[in-house]
Amino acid sequence: MDLKDVLKAGRFLDEISLSVKKIIFANFPGLTDEEKEEIDQDVKLKIIKMASRGKKIGNLRSYVWKMVYSTALDVIARRSRALSLDEVADSKKPPFLSYLDSLSPDVLYEEKERLALVQKAIDILPVRRKAAVLFHLQGMGLEEMALYLGESLNTVRHLLYRGLDDIKNEMSTLSDDLDSRPRKKTQKPQLELKRT
Repeated sequence: MDLKDVLKAGRFLDEISLSVKKIIFANFPGLTDEEKEEIDQDVKLKIIKMASRGKKIGNLRSYVWKMVYSTALDVIARRSRALSLDEVADSKKPPFLSYLDSLSPDVLYEEKERLALVQKAIDILPVRRKAAVLFHLQGMGLEEMALYLGESLNTVRHLLYRGLDDIKNEMSTLSDDLDSRPRKKTQKPQLELKRT
């Protein structure tokens, strides 16, 4: 590999890194700097591996976007508390139920509220955007969605991205409305001491 190729590859990776950082900044603001760097490195590594195998990427922009999302979700999933094998063996419950027991009622209630907000946000989408988002949530790729919806790949990509943006904006609005409403104060149960 000569110097020109190395410089081209370096500029290409810098452009990929900039795209990755923009996507992370817009969609995953809560990540730490280390997590952002890990995602950036992982995406670049995957692109280099594909190039070294001689595989071609049809739409690089879409591929980078998808890689950032899947890698970010993996990073976020690693944050959750892992159960040790000893805990699972000592417990008579299945691992999933043991994990659920570690969640507080407040966390479960907030999760339920969040899911209801997401459902409301999806329900108010225009029909074509809603279809694209629902197919995406079921794990369909852009090509499959385009085939199923009878649309071009660019149209489906546009529908999906606009739908996700609409959901994000609606979630922000709905959660602001939820935060501004007065909440009932829940009283903690008081233990009564009985003298015998």
